[in-house]
Amino acid sequence: MEATGYILTSITLPLKYLLLLLNCYAIYNIFYKFYSGGGVDGEIKINKLQLLPIYISHNFEPYLILSDYLLFLYSTNNIQKHGMTVFDYIADSLVYELYFKEKFAKDGLYPEPKEYLLEEVSKHLKPINYDRWAELYWKKQLKGSLTPDEEKELEEVEKENMKVIKQAYSSIKGDSEIQKWIEKIKFHKWIKIIEGEG
Repeated sequence: MEATGYILTSITLPLKYLLLLLNCYAIYNIFYKFYSGGGVDGEIKINKLQLLPIYISHNFEPYLILSDYLLFLYSTNNIQKHGMTVFDYIADSLVYELYFKEKFAKDGLYPEPKEYLLEEVSKHLKPINYDRWAELYWKKQLKGSLTPDEEKELEEVEKENMKVIKQAYSSIKGDSEIQKWIEKIKFHKWIKIIEGEG
């Protein structure tokens, strides 16, 4: 295992961490603007994907929890229904912070190159049981039914997952520190360029 700073050179990472990074609007735009090299609009050239630098955080856990939240919310169509797109904004902002914290510090946006938003968000994220929910959910989709016990478990796990996510959502929405860091990140000139606003 060898890493240069936070840039991935050769390491095994949790798949949900990579999933969150690669599905973020932030990474898609970075990749598309700087690495994809032509093709149909929106098309990603797989052979160019290896050029994308994957940064690693000092703390995977919040990324994994956030990945579970987003997988669950999108699978159950609850992201729009409950107005929880804030988790998408947080994911994007965490990725921007991971990739650009040195630039943020150099430009005076951050006191030092550190993951401030990650620290704040971590206080609010509690794990959910996404894996068991997904196992039961997809079994039901593929087989058409579950045993009565499995059906009951699916309902209970889904209800508990939603409860945990709603609590995280409420506490994040009320945390002015999180809003402050996201706002700083979103108004940085590089982020505006990546998002097509500058």
